[in-house]
Amino acid sequence: MEVTLRQLAEWVDGEIDGDATVCVRAARSLQEAGPTDITFAADERHVLELHHSPAAAALIPRHAPKANKPSIRVHDPLAAFVTIFEKFKPPPPKETWGIHPTAVVDPTAQLGERVRIGPYAVIGPETSIGAGSVLHPGVVVGARCRLGEDVVLHPHVVLYDGTILGNGVVIHAHSVIGADGFG
Repeated sequence: MEVTLRQLAEWVDGEIDGDATVCVRAARSLQEAGPTDITFAADERHVLELHHSPAAAALIPRHAPKANKPSIRVHDPLAAFVTIFEKFKPPPPKETWGIHPTAVVDPTAQLGERVRIGPYAVIGPETSIGAGSVLHPGVVVGARCRLGEDVVLHPHVVLYDGTILGNGVVIHAHSVIGADGFG
């Protein structure tokens, strides 16, 4: 996606200082910005660092001294940068629902609607998984577990036999639930 400085200024309610027709393809930090990117200077002190950046343009504080490149003056450069960065992000991939061919699901397990089970996941016997739940690659759910609706288990989560999770629970990668404790 290519956007002019004028369009970016509209997105963040900023004032253009310099050539409004400059085109930008991405938003990157001051250290990573290239000749087709917009970056930001969080405060007046960082505006001087823009002189060494190959960035095409920058977001700067409203009362900062003039930068050596086309700029958009805004109240909060970091917040404006985040807004622009988010607009440049590609849309998330379309959700696909179902069971990956490498997943192993016991025939006695019950799966709700719109469940997604990733590669190499294992679902044990007599387990139920609520509608809209997502099990990422390598998840292991033991026997007789009960997962509510919209549960998300990130890669390599292990739920031991008999674990019960309510609706909307999110468990992050490599967590183990239901194992013996330290007491």
